[in-house]
Amino acid sequence: MNGLILFSYGTIHSLDDVEPFYNHIFNRRLPNKQIIEKGIQKYAAIGTCDPLGSYSIRIAKALEKRLSSATSQKWKVYIGNKHTSPFIGDVVKQCIEDGVTKIFTLPLSPLYSHSGTKKYERTVKKQLAQMEAAIPVLHIHDYFDNKAFIMLISERLQDAINWLPNSVRAQTKVIFTAHSQPGLPSGHKEFIRQYQHLAEQTAASISWRNYEMAYRSGNPKPQVWLEPDVLEVIHCAANDGFKAVVVCELLSMIENVEAIYEAGVDCQQLAQELHLDFVRTQYLNDSHDFIEVLMNLVLEKWENDCSKELF
Repeated sequence: MNGLILFSYGTIHSLDDVEPFYNHIFNRRLPNKQIIEKGIQKYAAIGTCDPLGSYSIRIAKALEKRLSSATSQKWKVYIGNKHTSPFIGDVVKQCIEDGVTKIFTLPLSPLYSHSGTKKYERTVKKQLAQMEAAIPVLHIHDYFDNKAFIMLISERLQDAINWLPNSVRAQTKVIFTAHSQPGLPSGHKEFIRQYQHLAEQTAASISWRNYEMAYRSGNPKPQVWLEPDVLEVIHCAANDGFKAVVVCELLSMIENVEAIYEAGVDCQQLAQELHLDFVRTQYLNDSHDFIEVLMNLVLEKWENDCSKELF
C-alpha cells in the first residue's frame, strides 16, 4: 500500500485546541494569557471551524480516492502537522502500523523553506530511523514552478483585478504576500528565489507589471525578519498615487486564520484608511483544480519511481 503524507502547519478542530497550539508554536517561550486569549478571539470571530483543518481533511479524502482509481493500487492519505495532532512523527508510526510499503510526502504550500518542508522531511527520516523501518520515501519538495499550479493562481489574481471598478484598474498595485522568515535574506536564498519566481510568473501570465513582493507575520524588532511588511507596501502604494491594491497570497494555499487577518482583514482596514480600493485573491482550498494539480504531482513521482523499478 502507498502512503501519502500531506505536510501542514497545524489543523485545529476545536477552540479548545488553540491554547495547546500556541504553546507548541512558542515552545519554551510560552505565550502570555493575552496572546492566547487574542488568538482564541480571532478563531471564534471567523464564525466557522478552522478552515485549514476542514479543507485539509477534504483534500486528503479526495486524493486518496483519486490516486487509488488512477493507479489501480491502494493509497492511504494522511495529514502530518508541525504544531498540532496528528504530528508528523506520529503519522509515520501510523504508516508503519498500517502496512504502508512506500511513503510519498507532499507539502500543502508550494514554497520550500528551512522551517517548513525541509524540517518536515527530516522528521519523517528521523522517525523511520528511530523505528528501524526500511520504507522508501519519495519527497515532493515544492511546486512553485509547476505551470498548471501557476495558472491556478493567475486565474484567481485576474478574477480579483476584474472585481475592482474599471475606473481604478489601471492604477492598481498587486502585492504578493508570503509568511515572513526569521533572519537575514542571506539565510533564505532558496525560499526568496522560489517566491520571486512564482510572483514573476504569476504576474507575467496576466501581463501585469505593477506588482511588489511583501511579507506578513514578522515579529517586532529587534528580531530580524524578511521585509518589507505588507502594510508598509500598502502605505507606499498610496503615497505613489495608486488607487487600489490587490493582495495575492503565494504561500498559504488554504485559508487559515493567520492569513485571513494578516493578508486580509488588516490589509483591508489599512487600505480603507488610505482611501484605496481593496480586494484579495481567493484561496485554492479544496477546489477541484487544486486537487487535480496535487494529484498529478504525486502521479508523476509515482510513475517515475515505477519506471526506475523496471530497470
